Amino acid sequence: MSDIVVSQVMKHILVVKIDTPLSSLIKELNWNYYICVAVIDDDNNLFGIITRQLIGYATKKKLNFHTVKVWEICTPEMEVVQSDLSLKAAVDIMINHNVRHLIVKRGADYVGVLRPLDILSLIDWDSPEKLVVNC
Repeated sequence: MSDIVVSQVMKHILVVKIDTPLSSLIKELNWNYYICVAVIDDDNNLFGIITRQLIGYATKKKLNFHTVKVWEICTPEMEVVQSDLSLKAAVDIMINHNVRHLIVKRGADYVGVLRPLDILSLIDWDSPEKLVVNC
């Protein structure tokens, strides 16, 4: 596991600006490709993330997708790591900070998300003592 880095395991994210209307996000969102959406401010700082569950919540609450901005429904204050961080260090951050998502940056760009499910997908269940990268 010490040789595996976050970029080998992460999933892609879509990045939108904080003032994007929810209706615009829905139009360009492809859940088959993106796991979640990173919401950034004008200074390229991460404001929060949007998941499928949050979109479902907004739908259930019958929010007006044309007037609601993405910042209004996102989960704020996420942990951010660099893409070349070791998977072990990322797991330590998830455990120590009790978080389910790590947002991944490559340089100044937000490029992915790491979730427990992504880490579990590395386990070869026929040989559980080994971790394999499926990429």
